[in-house]
Amino acid sequence: MSLQKVPIFKSGNILTHEMLDSLKNQTMNVEEMSYLGYSDGVLKGCNITTAQGALIVGKGIIIVKSKLYYNQNDVVLHIQPTNSMQVIVVRASEEEINLDFAVREVKIMVVAESNIVAPLSA
Repeated sequence: MSLQKVPIFKSGNILTHEMLDSLKNQTMNVEEMSYLGYSDGVLKGCNITTAQGALIVGKGIIIVKSKLYYNQNDVVLHIQPTNSMQVIVVRASEEEINLDFAVREVKIMVVAESNIVAPLSA
């Protein structure tokens, strides 16, 4: 049997850390469960446009190592013309957890196709 705790917000109740944690966990779990079984890659958005000497990856949602990453700002990737294939790659570091946050670095970059090593999200 599992226990489900849902905080009740009403006049006179004091907001506690336990209540906030419960809300956060429910929201994150529902969001991630919506995309269970999806492989790594662009989930929504991330439209690619061009500008003089650059590719621009727009806002969107990406799955990296089975975790959701929200690209909240346009990412400008400066490119140089070459005679080889270049690809856009998303790489994520391992998650580091401290007292306040779970942090991981996610990079979007352009690399020569010959420089790609599996897995792409390593």
